[in-house]
Amino acid sequence: MRVLVAGGGIGGLAAAIACSRAGMEVEVMEQASELGEVGTGLTLWPNGLLGLRRLGVELPDPERPIRRLRMSRAGGGDFATVDVHGLEARHGAGILAVPRATLLAALRGMIPSGALRLGSQVTGYRPAGDRIELQVAGLDGSREAAGDMLIGADGISSTVRGQLLGDAGPRPLGALAWRCIVDLPSGTIPPDEARQVWGRGGEFGWIPLLDGRTYWFCAERLKAPEPRSARDPAPSLIERFGSWAPEIAPIISASDESAIVRTELLARSVPRRWSRGPVALLGDAAHGMAPNLGQGACQALEDAVVLGRVLKSARHPAAALREYSRARMPRAKAVSAVSAWTGALLYVDNGLLWRIRDAVFTATPSRALRLQLDRIVTSRALRS
Repeated sequence: MRVLVAGGGIGGLAAAIACSRAGMEVEVMEQASELGEVGTGLTLWPNGLLGLRRLGVELPDPERPIRRLRMSRAGGGDFATVDVHGLEARHGAGILAVPRATLLAALRGMIPSGALRLGSQVTGYRPAGDRIELQVAGLDGSREAAGDMLIGADGISSTVRGQLLGDAGPRPLGALAWRCIVDLPSGTIPPDEARQVWGRGGEFGWIPLLDGRTYWFCAERLKAPEPRSARDPAPSLIERFGSWAPEIAPIISASDESAIVRTELLARSVPRRWSRGPVALLGDAAHGMAPNLGQGACQALEDAVVLGRVLKSARHPAAALREYSRARMPRAKAVSAVSAWTGALLYVDNGLLWRIRDAVFTATPSRALRLQLDRIVTSRALRS
């Protein structure tokens, strides 16, 4: 069988690896015309790391392994501290933060040579008997590609999803996020600790990357519409977040302002069906969620593992894709619901509700928070 994959991001590349390992021929359409540096990081929780192992993808050994995850409230005091060794013992993997570019490079290295088509924007598809024809626009004009299956892994604003389901696009969550990778002077932060600080209307967090640098991120509820093209100089971010913890101002000050990525947070509902005939959705196209839990990439990797498993025994594309979507929907819906609930807590801006939120979390036993984390990162599909 020949599988067409729309999107050459984490989900699309992981899907291509899974399909290739299942004995399929693959072709990946990526609209970017060149492979540039992606200046953000991401967190791989145990389910994400186990997903990579199932796909045969290896990452470099970390220079600074993460040993603790610390959740704090702005102004001082902790909600909980999670021992990563405990996560490893319970789940078979811990927590690792990687530059997005490093993960993409590792995934690209596992797909067949020549399978990735850069400068290829998917504009639509149509059935052609038992096959599927994909319309692709590129620098050299438009063309078509034919295959037995199409996997729509083309992101939260997926063209494939728009045609498959005919639903609305992603919905704005009324919040902005800022992200950056930075080289910090020694002693700025503990080298083996990831930290999340919750304040009024948002969060600020940082996590050591496997290459020795640090990835920081923050998000805040939008109080008024802001121009999409606006940039936020470091002093304004320090003014917004700097009083929450003593490490925050030095982290922002050490950052190259031109490297700070600002994005509007979006989400999509998990649809009641992910596939129709030989077409299915994967990753953010199926279950795009705000980065409140750091599960976007992890869920896409879980998708790919399940897709590869069902394709190994597939006799008919449509039946295999129905099985894939049935297997993945309950899990994705559950994680998406927790992400939405977490976002509702994160972006509380009302003074009274903000204080109630912090009081409740301060009174919540650390064990209860760890149990919730265990539920999020536990995937039966990765253990079967």
